[in-house]
Amino acid sequence: MKKKVMTLISIFMLSIILTACSVDEEVNKEYVNDYIALNYPTDWSIQVNEPGNNTMILLGKEFNFQFIIDMQITENEDETKKEIEKSLHEGYIKIVEEMVSAEIISYQETTIDGEKAKELKLEIKLLDSTIEQLYYTLNEELSSYNEVKTYLREYEEVEIFINEIKYNPEKLEELEIILLQLEAENEERKPSMMAANAFIGNIHHFIKKEEDILLKQNVIMSYKENIKLNIFFQSDEKEYENNIETVQKVIDSITFIH
Repeated sequence: MKKKVMTLISIFMLSIILTACSVDEEVNKEYVNDYIALNYPTDWSIQVNEPGNNTMILLGKEFNFQFIIDMQITENEDETKKEIEKSLHEGYIKIVEEMVSAEIISYQETTIDGEKAKELKLEIKLLDSTIEQLYYTLNEELSSYNEVKTYLREYEEVEIFINEIKYNPEKLEELEIILLQLEAENEERKPSMMAANAFIGNIHHFIKKEEDILLKQNVIMSYKENIKLNIFFQSDEKEYENNIETVQKVIDSITFIH
């Protein structure tokens, strides 16, 4: 498993808030830039970031889900088409197939403003994915330390590690002691150690709260000429069902401007 697996899961991880209860809303507020236009509900917030040739549009309400429309301007249409195929097949699909904590629900063709698009639907077990991230952090970033390498010998595969930690969380205590010792021996705290500790904290939280949350995720990629769109929506199962109709309305409202 490559480092990009961890990166993908980490990027897609969100803070779960289970209080909001929006259902189907009208999308009557407009956002327009030089390349696309879309409509969204008046009570949603919108944040637009424009780094380089990208425009990232973050839409939402009370942070109870992640809904991102990422627009990129590429050199030409052929390059855009190749990038989409590569992103899906060598990126999302390949990575998810390698992940123990994620499952592909469907992969199909759709359209955005009449243009061809690919849609991928996933489900991710939040507790399992957090333990999986911890495993790859230890195995890929910290296994140069003998103490970590010795700790991992008991777990030959990530599936074994996930099941052991889920049902015997006290196994994390030994790891926490190891990380504390390594931090004491190193003057500068490594980001990988900080990440491992963060994952451990989240694992304890989910197990204590008995939260076995299922994340549902939609990824859509489309393009027109040299305009590439990456659309991403993720939430826990309850909020997904509460908001998917409105999210779909926003997606259906997207038009390319030429």
